[in-house]
Amino acid sequence: MSTDMGNLAGGCSCSWEDNGTSAIYERTIRKARKAHRCVECSDAIMPGTIYEHVDSLCEGYWSHFKTCAPCMYIMSDMGCVPHGGLREAFWEMFGWNYCDDPADWTE
Repeated sequence: MSTDMGNLAGGCSCSWEDNGTSAIYERTIRKARKAHRCVECSDAIMPGTIYEHVDSLCEGYWSHFKTCAPCMYIMSDMGCVPHGGLREAFWEMFGWNYCDDPADWTE
């Protein structure tokens, strides 16, 4: 099931499918029918929630990425971040891990 989420399906200003490495790059926004795990924050994507699903064929190998809605929103604000690299990119930009429990955040 594809669901329109506006700019979230294509929030990146560059195009991963045009970067010369992916022979196939398919991105869809779906509504989960079963539980999945987010590639960015490792949280559960629960049934009934919206998530991004990417299938990519690069150098003869298929990769599949599932990203939860909160991470999609963060990625849409940050610009181009490779799949699975959001936590590191966020750390480099802001100096803290957005996946940590907010109770653990210190100033």
